[in-house]
Amino acid sequence: MVLIPRQAMLGILVLGCFTSSGMAIELRNTLGDQQVIRQVSFLRPIEVETPILDEELQVGDIGASCVSCGQHGCLLDCLLPARKWAKFEYLLWWRKGMELPPLAITSSDAADLNNLRLGLSTTTTLFGGETVGTEARPGGRVSLGFWLDDCERCAVEARFFSLGKQRISFNAASAGAVPLGRPITNTIPDPDDPTSRTLAFPGFNTDGSINVTGRSDVLGGDVLYRLLGCSYDNSRMYLLAGYQYARLNEELMISDSTTITATTNVQMITDRFDTRNEFHAGEIGIAYECFYDCWQFDVLAKVGFGRMKQSVSIAGTTTNNGVPVAPPVGLLALDNQGEFTQNKFAVSPEIGATASYFLNDNIQLSFGYSFIYWSSVAQAGDHIPMNLNVPSPFAFNDKSYWVHGLNAGIDFRY
Repeated sequence: MVLIPRQAMLGILVLGCFTSSGMAIELRNTLGDQQVIRQVSFLRPIEVETPILDEELQVGDIGASCVSCGQHGCLLDCLLPARKWAKFEYLLWWRKGMELPPLAITSSDAADLNNLRLGLSTTTTLFGGETVGTEARPGGRVSLGFWLDDCERCAVEARFFSLGKQRISFNAASAGAVPLGRPITNTIPDPDDPTSRTLAFPGFNTDGSINVTGRSDVLGGDVLYRLLGCSYDNSRMYLLAGYQYARLNEELMISDSTTITATTNVQMITDRFDTRNEFHAGEIGIAYECFYDCWQFDVLAKVGFGRMKQSVSIAGTTTNNGVPVAPPVGLLALDNQGEFTQNKFAVSPEIGATASYFLNDNIQLSFGYSFIYWSSVAQAGDHIPMNLNVPSPFAFNDKSYWVHGLNAGIDFRY
């Protein structure tokens, strides 16, 4: 054994080298002019950790917390930079339509004026007695949203839609040879009471005409807060809460003109029925989304609970040879004229399903279906009285209403 005094040591040089059997360290100590060499071997092999390749990483192996949400092993796409979205959709939707009583009739029997009435085989309804305005109409919907965190756990979204106005138009005219009339209902049988307003009939009326116009307008929107309820693999479910608004308006005008043969008096009558509905509600719901390859599938289900403000306006006018009759009345707008308003509790469920295809990380094309329902809506056709024999004071007659149809759109994420 060689002892090297600490105070005599001028320097120490340590060199390491590896051998096939283990590891050896060579120590060289310099003492004056004499060099002492020692070699120590470690035969026990050193364990070296094998690096894990990127492709071997699994979601469950990630141990670090998410920078954005702080959750251990966050499964969401926290590294995606797109936190805002704007969606523009073309709508092709149908609506319930307007239910109308018979408003214009004709008869194949031109011999008896009393046969120009409903209920006879010789009478044909020209317009009314059915639901009109149910055809598909185009519209649009805009959706804007913003994620409040990078992990897409909570967001604020606003949507607005408007359908194209559904218009109703009908007109008929007769010089007198072909019977033409506006039907009414008699609850008290009286042979002297007409069962229609005669506009054209041989020997009684000439130059008769009737014109019916109407339209309906539907729009709405909501503001929603999204909160992640649960997520699993490639799917997520969000809880929704927010505010909903809708407006459903209808207008209907019936005007006629006739010349009475005996007096050559030209008489014109107009009836107008307008309704307006405004829905204000709070809403709750769920939204489910699933991802598969370049596709995204969404399902929406929500319901609003709130107040439906219903307004009905009824007015009529009559003129003889251009001179207004006072007080102003129509054929169907009599003692029921005026402005009427009521508030009713209503519910409005909505469901929707959409399939979207990713063109890239920021643009999607979508196609889907939507259905919206309101439990209490005042419509123009439901407030037309047909009975002239008894007083008919106004009374609300509200019913359910719905719209539904197809959607096609483009979604931008940025």
